Amino acid sequence: MSKRWVQEHQRDAHYRQAKREGYRARSAYKLEEINKRYTVIRPHDDVIDLGAAPGGWLQVIREITDGKVIGIDLRRIEPLDNVTCIRGDMTSEKVRKKLVDAVGGKVNTIVSDMSPNISGNYTMDQAQSVYLGEMALDTAESLLDRGGNFVVKVFEGDLFPDFLRLLKTKFSRVKVHNPKASRKTSSEIYVIARNYFPKDKRSLQERSSGNEEQEPIPDEQDMDLPEAEAKGLYIQGSETKGLDTKGSEANGLDIQGLDAKGSEAKRLDTKTLDTKGPDTMGAEEKEEVQ
Repeated sequence: MSKRWVQEHQRDAHYRQAKREGYRARSAYKLEEINKRYTVIRPHDDVIDLGAAPGGWLQVIREITDGKVIGIDLRRIEPLDNVTCIRGDMTSEKVRKKLVDAVGGKVNTIVSDMSPNISGNYTMDQAQSVYLGEMALDTAESLLDRGGNFVVKVFEGDLFPDFLRLLKTKFSRVKVHNPKASRKTSSEIYVIARNYFPKDKRSLQERSSGNEEQEPIPDEQDMDLPEAEAKGLYIQGSETKGLDTKGSEANGLDIQGLDAKGSEAKRLDTKTLDTKGPDTMGAEEKEEVQ
């Protein structure tokens, strides 16, 4: 930590305000502003704070709600009244299991102010930031109740748009916000995701156990020709020139819906097809209908 950084930090208005008002970090005003605008935390909500040290956000959360409040960070968090603190690496399965046990169910809101160790290589730092955001989202998918809210910090960059699109598939309302308390030189941005609608209801324990759900049988339009034929599905646009109608029925094909020339699926009389058998077919034609 350089002397110059300390001097600039001490001249910061939000830093001085935090000192006066008893907050552990200037970042407390970021969450305060976010909640005033978007109401992501309500009275009686149960809340998880990821990347919680030194505890500024936990202080704000505790002021807003009388529900369960849990903070987790690699660094030690000085105790706070009625707050559960967990020390450990959020990317570790062992630590995530501790979090699951501490929660004992679902929560209403998850906030993440996690940030990577800055390397000076912005491409690498941004990638690490998005990775932490994805880990926070994974936790949210496991522990966030339906209709819950999620706040996550990431660095802007090439990977941010894809992460934003991912959030929009899981929350009905997603906004990007840059709090006034953020430093002007910072590339951090906060995504406010509200009204979670879970699609995968497996718990974190189930998803980490390797017991994956069986994939649904795809629609015939999503299959290639051999796969669809193997399942006896109606196939549009197949080559039917010289097709044996008895053989096609045995293969589960609906020949009434096939164009005799193989270009489009149309309702045709089977008389337009060669019913003498596949002997007149070339090798390539045989492969196409098998």
